[in-house]
Amino acid sequence: MEGVISQENLFLLHMVGLGAYITFVYDLFRILRRVFVHNGLLISLEDGIFWIFTTITVFVVLQTEGNGTLRWFAVMGAFVGMFIYKKTVSPFFVKWISKLIKWLFTLIKKCFRPFCKAGIKAKKKLTHTAKLLKITICKK
Repeated sequence: MEGVISQENLFLLHMVGLGAYITFVYDLFRILRRVFVHNGLLISLEDGIFWIFTTITVFVVLQTEGNGTLRWFAVMGAFVGMFIYKKTVSPFFVKWISKLIKWLFTLIKKCFRPFCKAGIKAKKKLTHTAKLLKITICKK
């Protein structure tokens, strides 16, 4: 009997971890939305992908560890894991990782700005040369 109880406790612990993991994956989508502008269609598509991933993940864990039986303590364990992660790690993780990614993009833009300016100058010069060539050809 003791082995069964310890298995159930381990299953509960896995469900708490799964709840935290699911919330972590959704935080990755939240970070992407903060860094890159999304329209409604893209947000809906991302949410659909997230829910399909979540459904498959929960189904596999319930099937392998819970013998395919839906146990309410497992569902509550997942909700507890989500709640704990959401209240402790999530606010800092989303905020600071978003800032870090935005800072990295700003740094990359600053590093490549001289190359962009040189490219713009070259394009203007080529356009000017092409116009002069057209004028020269049309006069003859």
